[in-house]
Parts: sequence; C-alpha cells; structure tokens
Amino acid sequence: MARVWAESPHAASELLMELAIADFADDDGNAYPAVATLAAKCRMSTRNANLVLAALRRSGALEVRENEGPRGTNRYRLLSGLAPSSPLKPASPLKPASPLKPASRTPEAGFLKPLKPASDEPSLNHQEPPLRAKRSRGSVDQQTFEHWYSQAKAIDPKVFQDKDPVHAYLESVGLSYDFMLVAWHWFKRKHMASSKLQKSWPLTFLNYVRGNYGRLWFLSDGGVWLLTTTGKQVAIESRLNPHMQSSSTTQERAAADPDSRSSIEEDGARLGIGTWQQIDKSGNKVLWSKYVATVKAARQAEAGAEVVS
Repeated sequence: MARVWAESPHAASELLMELAIADFADDDGNAYPAVATLAAKCRMSTRNANLVLAALRRSGALEVRENEGPRGTNRYRLLSGLAPSSPLKPASPLKPASPLKPASRTPEAGFLKPLKPASDEPSLNHQEPPLRAKRSRGSVDQQTFEHWYSQAKAIDPKVFQDKDPVHAYLESVGLSYDFMLVAWHWFKRKHMASSKLQKSWPLTFLNYVRGNYGRLWFLSDGGVWLLTTTGKQVAIESRLNPHMQSSSTTQERAAADPDSRSSIEEDGARLGIGTWQQIDKSGNKVLWSKYVATVKAARQAEAGAEVVS
C-alpha cells in the first residue's frame, strides 16, 4: 500500500480505489474483492465504483481477469506499487508449551485455561470471499454496450431478429427498415466506447427509436417520414440513402411494399385465409414463411383468374 501512495500517478477517486484494492491484495498483487465491497470501502455507489475501475483499466494501472478468482469472481491486479521491497520473512516457529500441572479437584487460584492450538498454516493473505447473500442492484446482469454487442455478434451476426419488438414498432408507425439502420449506426457510435451499464441493450435501443432521441427523422405534413440533417449525415457516413422516405399510412405502405406483414395479412383476410396465427385450430404450429407462401399462391391464383376472365 505504501508503494501505491508513493508511485501512483492518480488522485482522488482513482487513487482511493487503488488503495482499496491494495488493501485486499496478496504478495503477488492479486485481489478478489466484490465491486460492492470496494464501493463501500471507497464511500461511493456501485455505479461509480464500476466507472472508476473502468478508468483504471483503461489507464493501464489495473488488470482485470474476469471469472479467474475463487468461485468465479474477478481477479484484480495492480500493475505497479504492490511488489514488496524485500521478501517476507518466514514466521518463527512456535515455542513448545510447558507441560500443564495435573488438575486438582479444587482449581488453584489464578490458574489459566489452556490455549487452543493454533492452526498449522496461518493465512498471510488478506482477502475477502465474494459476497453471495447480497448483490448490488447496480451490478446485477448489467454490462457495457461493447461487451453485450460482442457477445450478441458471436451468437448471431444478425443482432435483431425478425420478431424483435423494434420491428413491430417500426411497422406500427410506418418507418422502414432503412430508418432503423440509420438509428442503429447512430446508437452504436454513441455507446460503443461508453462505460454506461444497461441490463437490456435491445430494450434501450427500442426506447431510443420510440423517442427519436437522436432527432434523426421527422414526419412531414404529407404524412411521410423523412431524415433530418443529422439523420442524412449518419446515412451518408453509413453508406445509406440520405433521401430515404417512408409512408406513415397503412394503405400506402401496403401498396409500396406488398411483402410487408400488414400487406400479407390484409390479403390473407381478403382471400379467405385469415390473419396469421402461430397455432391453428387443430393445435398445429404454423410457420410465418408457410403462411406467406400460402397467401402469395392465393394472390397468383387470383391474378390468373382475372386474366382468364
């Protein structure tokens, strides 16, 4: 800890966090405290503790190895200021205790009770086991956008699946998929290097789209969605069409895109097939792709009948 005082280039919260970690560190500089414990020791919130740890990690003063500690905890290692100037001296062996006098029926005055034997290997490591009974509200299942995005891309390159709620919202207000791409590029650029923690980044993105937080589009007097100047700039940087537009009315959207869900289901209802149900009346699962193929076949049959007549 004295080396941290003398050699650390940091001050204020960063220095205080280094000292707290050093207080838990062993001879090799490794420590395994919980984030909530460090936050309490530094008299700050868990969120601020995560931000300070991230800042130390970026500065190169702290190395964090996730799940390498006891029972899956994180291993922290200060990269300077923890190596002792001289090796620790081995503990001197305990002197053998003098034999006890045989106990008499009447205890002698001032006779002390024998001490309990010391453990064979006393611990020299001042560390704290991970907290399991209580978990901080700020750290439960929360992660940075960069960490979530890398995991999501590793599972599936297509981060947002067709049934993601953001697609349903886009269709409900008449925004096309290209508008979502503009919002997604803006959202990624805003949060990729941020240390902000969220429990659900897809839900956060949906809220950004619903609130148009980036002020990327607007609804014209004619009921058409258009990009703002900021939206056009993001579209150009992302190699998208800066002059994209999308109708906000159901009829115009269906006419412009016959393969949209609303257009498919409207034709399905008109042609007697009905709207799509995941489970039919017999209890069988109905795939959306099979429903679309049935509607398109009915469309072609209708078009052929009109030609023949």
